[in-house]
Amino acid sequence: MHIYNVIKMLTLLIIIFILAINSDCSNPNDYRPKQDSLLPPPPPPHLLSPPDSFVHMPLGGNRLLIFWERIEGATIYEVNFVGEKFGEWTVEIDTNLLNQNWYDPYGKYNDKYVWKVRAYGPKWDYYTDWSEPRHFEVRDTFPAPRLLYPPNDTVLYFDSLPGIITLMWQEIPEARFYCLRVLYDSMPLFEHNVNQNYESVEIDSTGTYSWQVRAENPHWEFPTYWSFIFRFYVIKR
Repeated sequence: MHIYNVIKMLTLLIIIFILAINSDCSNPNDYRPKQDSLLPPPPPPHLLSPPDSFVHMPLGGNRLLIFWERIEGATIYEVNFVGEKFGEWTVEIDTNLLNQNWYDPYGKYNDKYVWKVRAYGPKWDYYTDWSEPRHFEVRDTFPAPRLLYPPNDTVLYFDSLPGIITLMWQEIPEARFYCLRVLYDSMPLFEHNVNQNYESVEIDSTGTYSWQVRAENPHWEFPTYWSFIFRFYVIKR
């Protein structure tokens, strides 16, 4: 009986000790992580340059500047490219400008590309959405138009002056307009843009005329080179 009472007493003391320890424990909820303090990301970056459908012509190694509006709090920008030939890749940088070299003497990088950007900041719960996509092309400059009429060194006879002559040249399908330059006895007579591959010019004096043309497009980085100069000679009968 004595041993039984001792065991009973020890058991009671152990229970009291355990209850005393548990009474000092903190509420388990105190150890839950605080509610997430990260913010939703802002709107995606606004692309600035190059404009959509830009045609980059890396003459002599000039570089293409790709940039967008900086987002407050962003520490990482991802620039995604998709090329028709080169496939898809992504560049990660910490600034809002990418100075890219697309030059290759053999035209290795000549292709059509789509690009877009998204941003990330440490206070955001994820990346921003991707920006709207833009397109650009890398290619060599277009060849200068070939002059067609009148042929070089043509002699034109007029019964009376002023007279009209129609100058014609090769059409460049991608061009939006052409710049026509006409000289009289090596002095500039006029230079203006025309929307088609021909122009009627009034001739009011005899002498030597020369002319040349180049093609242009607002999306091109550079116009074509000037064509070879053609000459014609005006003689009054």
